[in-house]
Amino acid sequence: MAILHVRNVPKDLYECLRRRAETQRRFGYPLESAHQDVADLTGLPLRSVSTGELADEALEIAVTHRITAYDAAYVALARRLSLPLVTAGESLLRCLSGTSFDVRWLGEWP
Repeated sequence: MAILHVRNVPKDLYECLRRRAETQRRFGYPLESAHQDVADLTGLPLRSVSTGELADEALEIAVTHRITAYDAAYVALARRLSLPLVTAGESLLRCLSGTSFDVRWLGEWP
């Protein structure tokens, strides 16, 4: 299986920034480390796709398969790009098992 050098992500990837700030506040994660994490994230070769472009399909997927809209946006994007979605979420994998979506568990990644 080929690994893409440019990752495609829904535009709300920067939810990671919110989580990093929350980790810093709640658990005392060093602010300097949080800044470095943000720099590392923004330095990745990511191509953002507007969640607005994925909204209708993501809503349909979320409701039909009883998954979060957040996860459904990644599923919709993977389908749009004809790529597998690799996830660490075993519950997402279970919810989409037996469907037409190509969802693979990270634990089985070569």
